Amino acid sequence: MGSLLLRQANTDDAQRIAQVHVTTWQNAYLGMIPDGYLESLSVDRRAQNWVKILESATAGNQTIVAEMDGVIVGFIGIGPSRESEETGLGEVFSIYVEPNFQSHGVGSKLMQEGIQLLKEQGLNGAVLWVLNQNIRTRAWYESHGWQSSGKSKTEKRADFELLEYQYALNF
Repeated sequence: MGSLLLRQANTDDAQRIAQVHVTTWQNAYLGMIPDGYLESLSVDRRAQNWVKILESATAGNQTIVAEMDGVIVGFIGIGPSRESEETGLGEVFSIYVEPNFQSHGVGSKLMQEGIQLLKEQGLNGAVLWVLNQNIRTRAWYESHGWQSSGKSKTEKRADFELLEYQYALNF
């Protein structure tokens, strides 16, 4: 593996972020989310969403990309918690690493950077949401100090539902 560079994402990165996002979903959620939905994911549509996300980022919201030899292989999105009434709480909105680069420390480096940026904002903890069936990822979060908060939510899609569990980390 080449050298890893972490940097702030910009709108020029939207297409590659979308590619990582779609590829990771299609790989990680196989058997957990209906095949038809995974097959329907569009990199171009996701890239349009990423342009909007990157252009309209509010205070404290950041997307950091991981580049290997000039190619984006992962990303993390962080910021103040969207749902918490408790002040001082951040959130990891997303963290994805292209399947070929998983288990090589890329995700750990992204998580460390995301947590550091949340700390620099003066936040004292963070939450994230993970698909309940995603045992591998839940175990990965736990190995990085995250613990189940006991909260869950159901995200409704057109023809299926996603049960997600919340994890929390105190700084």
